[in-house]
Amino acid sequence: AGGVFWRKLSGTLAEIFGPYVVCEDKGITESLMNELISSESRCETTGIMRRQGAMEGYEKYFDLLGEISLHGGGKQTYYYRQMQEDYGSSVYCGARLSGFLTDQYDKLALLRSVREKEIKTDSLRNSSVLMASIGHAESVAVLRVLCAGKDMAQNLNDHTAALISQGIKDIAIEINTAKNEDIIFAEQLFEHGFVPLLLIPDGKHGDVAVFKYAGASS
Repeated sequence: AGGVFWRKLSGTLAEIFGPYVVCEDKGITESLMNELISSESRCETTGIMRRQGAMEGYEKYFDLLGEISLHGGGKQTYYYRQMQEDYGSSVYCGARLSGFLTDQYDKLALLRSVREKEIKTDSLRNSSVLMASIGHAESVAVLRVLCAGKDMAQNLNDHTAALISQGIKDIAIEINTAKNEDIIFAEQLFEHGFVPLLLIPDGKHGDVAVFKYAGASS
């Protein structure tokens, strides 16, 4: 017996958890994955992502996006499977993010046109807003941008300090390349100890660049 759990991260990108197998029949894993891929291929799903520990025999089902090391000694391994043809898109962003995205798109052979634009902050609202999802058991927090503002640098520092004070050892932030608020915020990350590590493709709703906090800049 066994199972695979999944949830939609966007209208077209699904994240799976598992497969979980509670018997010694190794063939169940293959059956579960084949059934999942078959069923999702008949839906609007354009991609399937998995980010747990390493998966034995993953190359049958996924491409490797990358790994994020955790302070506890474990790793989050990100896998991805393209379910439908990706017709490409354009991404407009600042110079620093542009370099990372170009490298990732070349690595993943994705059809993207990366175009640099000047990031202007003069007309922004005064206050920015971040949302944090916290897993205390794993000591992991993931930040997401709700809106950019002139106080982005201070807000980012305050969130980071508050999470560290609560004993959170691994802090990530996800930047959606299709959202202008995220693109504006991304430039601050390079200045405040965050390093871009990998990219989750989602052509219809915006690829997601995953940054991880590496420590305060000197």
